[in-house]
Parts: sequence; structure tokens; C-alpha cells
Amino acid sequence: MRFLTTIFWIAILIALIVFATNNWVPVTLYLWNNQVMDTYLPIPLFVALIAGILPYFIALRATRWSMGRKLAQAVRAVPQSSTPIPAATPEIQPVRS
Repeated sequence: MRFLTTIFWIAILIALIVFATNNWVPVTLYLWNNQVMDTYLPIPLFVALIAGILPYFIALRATRWSMGRKLAQAVRAVPQSSTPIPAATPEIQPVRS
């Protein structure tokens, strides 16, 4: 499974590199207070992409952390018995022909 994940991320990286090289044109960004920034097109696009993904990534990590704490607390709350619970054995029915 790790192999497929690696291939996926390599494909994403190659797609981003191809996108950046095909759109490497200079652009002028007009910022606040009459500030001007000359840059290439992929740079502000990647910054916008990261700025859009970052809040969801932080929320995901916070949720996972919270759920992990709740799960650990629930596991600690369950009493541990020293006697194992016997497994239920299914009854075998005779075959009638």
C-alpha cells in the first residue's frame, strides 16, 4: 500500500512541475498601499493552494488528536478482567440427505 501512496505523490509532484513549467510567465500583482510585486504565475497559485488546504489540514489534525484522547480515555475506563472470556463455538448440525 505504501508503494501506491508513493506513486500517487510522485504523480502529483510531476503534474505540479509540468503545470509550473508550462505557465512560467511573469505577472504583476498589485498589493495594498500601491505596492507592486513582480513574480511568476505558479508562485501565487501555489501560495493560494497552500493557504486553502492549511485550515482543513489543521482541523483534521485537531479532530484526530481529540478523538485519540477520547479513545484512550475510554480504553482506560474499561475494567480489565484477568479471566479470559470463552469464545462461542458454533453448533454443528448433522447433514440430512
